[in-house]
Amino acid sequence: MGNDDWADQVAKQIEEHVKKNFPEGVSVPTDGSEDEAVRAVQKQFEDRGFGCPDATARDIVRRARGNSE
Repeated sequence: MGNDDWADQVAKQIEEHVKKNFPEGVSVPTDGSEDEAVRAVQKQFEDRGFGCPDATARDIVRRARGNSE
């Protein structure tokens, strides 16, 4: 198996895992503070076996709320 085959296989497994564990995507709270929403997003990732760094969760929240400060 070449490197490309291996990478394609890993990408496919990741995609399947994400689809299985996030069938409806991530729910971003629109009320409350940004910090509370960041924690809520991170918890959703953690509950499904993924890590979500603070900066990534904050970016998700800001994009969902329509402000990319």
